[in-house]
Amino acid sequence: MKTKGKGKKGKAFSKADEMKLRKMINNQSSKADEESDDSSLDDEDLDVQDDDAEDLEFGSDEEVADDENGNESDDEEDEEEKDAGSEEDESVENEGSGKEEDVGTTKQHKQALNRLKDTDPSFYKYLLQNDKELLNFEASDDDSDVDEDEKVHKPPETLAEDSEDSDLENEEEYTGAQINVTKAMVENWNDSMQSDGSLEVVAEIVKAFQSAVVQLHGKEDEGRTNLKYHFVGAGHFNSIMQTCLSYMYSSLRKILKMPSNVSIAQPMKSKRWKKARQHIKLYLNTLIQYLGLVSSEEVQATVLKHFHQMSLFVVCFPKMCKTALKLLVKLWSEGLSQPVRILAFLCLSRFACNRQNQMLEMVLKVMYVTYVRNTRFLSPSVLANVNFMRLSLVELFYVDEAAAYQQAFLYIRQLAIHLRNAVRVHKKETLQTVCNWQYVSSLQLWCTLLARTTKSSPLRMLLYPVVELTIGVVQLFSSPQYYPLRFHCAKMLTFICKCSPTFIPVLPLLYEVLDVYDFNKKHKHVSMKPIVFTCILRVNKRQQLENSFKDAIIEQIYAVALEYLASQSYSIAFPDLVVPFISHLIKFSKTCKVAAFVKKMKSLQDKMEENSKFIEEARKTKNVNLTKQNDLDAFDAFVRSKVSPLDAFYQNWRKAFEEKKVIRQKQSFDEANVPKLKKHAAKTSNDEPTELFPSDDEESDNIVFKGIDSDEEQKPAPKKKPKKTKKAALVKPPPAKKAKVQEPVDDIEEGDIVADFDLDDF
Repeated sequence: MKTKGKGKKGKAFSKADEMKLRKMINNQSSKADEESDDSSLDDEDLDVQDDDAEDLEFGSDEEVADDENGNESDDEEDEEEKDAGSEEDESVENEGSGKEEDVGTTKQHKQALNRLKDTDPSFYKYLLQNDKELLNFEASDDDSDVDEDEKVHKPPETLAEDSEDSDLENEEEYTGAQINVTKAMVENWNDSMQSDGSLEVVAEIVKAFQSAVVQLHGKEDEGRTNLKYHFVGAGHFNSIMQTCLSYMYSSLRKILKMPSNVSIAQPMKSKRWKKARQHIKLYLNTLIQYLGLVSSEEVQATVLKHFHQMSLFVVCFPKMCKTALKLLVKLWSEGLSQPVRILAFLCLSRFACNRQNQMLEMVLKVMYVTYVRNTRFLSPSVLANVNFMRLSLVELFYVDEAAAYQQAFLYIRQLAIHLRNAVRVHKKETLQTVCNWQYVSSLQLWCTLLARTTKSSPLRMLLYPVVELTIGVVQLFSSPQYYPLRFHCAKMLTFICKCSPTFIPVLPLLYEVLDVYDFNKKHKHVSMKPIVFTCILRVNKRQQLENSFKDAIIEQIYAVALEYLASQSYSIAFPDLVVPFISHLIKFSKTCKVAAFVKKMKSLQDKMEENSKFIEEARKTKNVNLTKQNDLDAFDAFVRSKVSPLDAFYQNWRKAFEEKKVIRQKQSFDEANVPKLKKHAAKTSNDEPTELFPSDDEESDNIVFKGIDSDEEQKPAPKKKPKKTKKAALVKPPPAKKAKVQEPVDDIEEGDIVADFDLDDF
């Protein structure tokens, strides 16, 4: 049998070790009995020895009985111990089957050894000197749970992290008097930066730059008394800024001995990185702070150009990247000018494309959330900025399509959940989660992204869910009030068909409006201002009763259908594709009584029929097997070698439409451009003119009215309210009123004049 105990060094505590320790204890106890005055043991001492024997249980029962009698000599005990040891070794070898004998717990062993320390200090000292491992053993297998819990190291609840600010804390604080920056100091720094660019000079310039930004921020008195330099005038401040923006990047590259190729340059692998790290970090933190304080467009653009260079060093500090990311995204979305937004996007692309810090997913997430937040309200003034944000964000999604798939899948799934809730729970709250610009702008983003994907791209699998979401939104809001939303969705699907060889049935979304809406119904309100669906998703009840609403519907159907058909004009299936649409146009021409609408749809029908003949002639020329992709590709190449009639017509129409759109953007449709009915002031009893707009200007003093001398004081005559009767107004309208109203009508285009609109009715 082997009883194992584990010491500090992991050695097994065998039976032989137990016998050795037992022998030493018995020898020392017998010597202590001989030296004592009492020749026999008392009952209490005997009980203590019995307890020790029961606790240890190192020997057999016979040896314990001999110890109790105390009649045997030391020599006899030694011989018996040797015999017992040999017998125990033989019994251990014979009992190799794995039977274990009960032994005392480790806690009891320690108590016995502690009592040995009190009873025989000399022997305990001997054990410490010669065989220390016998005294220093740990818990056995049975008591491992108790002792290990007591000895296992438990870490503290909060661990000290390696903060990036530790470099700045280790830097020696300047406790002397502040030094005023002079022109000679700045010129000396400039010369040093241009010549050698040593690390000592860079450190001094960084401290001066920090002092300048803190002084600009006005926080010198808020615990920042360790600044070394002080700026007196604005000229020195501009000089140190120019020095940093011009020479800091090139100097750091010389100090770190970085390669000229930026794509392979890694500052952290330089041998001098540890020495320059704290100065670079201090400079970048100060630069980010200064970028947040600048309010001028030109200064922001200049600092962003320098920050774009220094982004190579910014990516070496993950915590700093997060701070810079928030600031750059804010400038990207809310920049003061377009150059500022573009430069901020270039800095963000540096962060996203850098594989060292793996910030692509974080950049995409923050930019997408910011894009959705800024599309809450859409107006013509912010439309250009929203388009820029969408196109630039799409470019970053193509950096890593695998990572972009994970982000896109989550957000598209979120859109699908909102649409499902709106379909199931048809309430105002759920419908508003879908019919808003944030939802539509998100769909526009994903349609723009997926339109350019290839067949091998992982993003290609998300094309079908996005198309189903877009069609689901159209089917959810089918009333005329939401026709603007329908046309926005139709434009998204048309863009996908135009940029990729994907077939999407868009025409049913258009001719459904021709079948449902009643264009023969007379309008109740007249508006000279056309309704533009670019920045609206739905129209109110009054707009539905205006004549311009029907005009806008026809224009949108014509524009979207023409763009979609032009993208499909080279398809071998074009004649079969337009058959349903032509039948609906023929039906519309028979039922609609508005000549302008019928004429517009008739021109579209003629172009479709002309293009169908073009494809049919190409079919007769080329023998195509529809089951073979090679034949289809050959037919497509043959047809695209020529220009289809519908595509040529669309290009000319598009050019004219863009020119008209530019003119419309220049002319703001405000109250000055809309004709109004002006009321004239009533004549006084004296038939004297009245000063309607009195002014204190010098020019008004020189005005002389007929019948009034220039020297006399001009006083306005008292106004009298003329008695107007409804009958008199209809019988004899004022002659001036009719002439004044007809003047602005002559400037209106012919298409805006309504035939049944008569001004005499007013």
